[in-house]
Amino acid sequence: MRGRGEGRGRSLATLEPLPDVAALSPLVLRILGGNPGLYTLQGTNTYLVGSGESRILIDAGESRPDYLPRLLSAMEGAGVRRVSDVLISHYHRDHTEGLIELRRHFGPSLRAWKVDPPYAGAHGPSASPVFAEVRPLQGGQVLCTEDGSASLRVLCTPGHTPDHACFELREEGSVFTGDCVLGGSSAVFEDLHDYMTSLKSVLAVARGRLYPGHGPVIEDGAEGIRSYIGHREAREAQIVAALEQTSWCGLSPLGLVRRVYPRLPWTLRLAAAHNVAQHLDALQRQGRVARRAWLPLPRGYFRLIAMLASWWRLL
Repeated sequence: MRGRGEGRGRSLATLEPLPDVAALSPLVLRILGGNPGLYTLQGTNTYLVGSGESRILIDAGESRPDYLPRLLSAMEGAGVRRVSDVLISHYHRDHTEGLIELRRHFGPSLRAWKVDPPYAGAHGPSASPVFAEVRPLQGGQVLCTEDGSASLRVLCTPGHTPDHACFELREEGSVFTGDCVLGGSSAVFEDLHDYMTSLKSVLAVARGRLYPGHGPVIEDGAEGIRSYIGHREAREAQIVAALEQTSWCGLSPLGLVRRVYPRLPWTLRLAAAHNVAQHLDALQRQGRVARRAWLPLPRGYFRLIAMLASWWRLL
């Protein structure tokens, strides 16, 4: 979960406590990654999926010292003898860094999978997908536990990152959402247009719970996604209203943050400006706003800096 969003940065003391290991359903066992923090919330959620002696693991954690012992203890308690596959939701290190340790423990028979394995991303890649020989996932692909107790369908859900994927647990109608939808917090995104499209694609299949990459289970998955969509649409309306009330010269993303989030702590304003900049980018694509700037828009972080240094007005 790289990046910061307006829902992030909460005090850990205000978060709902989660147990290190929890059986969430007959097919889902959650193991916390042991990496709590301001932007990982209670830590990265990893999930053992299935009901037999061989199961599929979703996400690999951040290779914290207590994670592997915790995973092995959970496996022993549930009668699990091996992990056949690891499905990675996206390239961020809090989801991938544990791959090497898992491969070292379980051996070369452990298969690892991710959409677009070579993707390096704006933050630089974790080396784990390279050394763990990650295989490519395709949208619509189905992976099953060896005993057939669980089947997971791949949903390509770019937006948080270009390589992001969610996994539909077909037996439950539930979805493992990675960092596309979080429990108890809003998510960040690299591309708002793609992110909104992905939310709607997950909404189309979510018939039960959402198992997020961070935070507690979302019991009513469809309502949780509709809330996310509504939150983004409301934020867009606030940004447009703020631009309507300003002069012809417009406002910068940081200026809009002061209008839209008047009580936001200053420590989180740059984080909020990132999301505002993404909203402005999407509005520009729709032909609703114009950008007044003296800087080009290169790739990566420099592109964000240029967006934050620009001024925007309604057309």
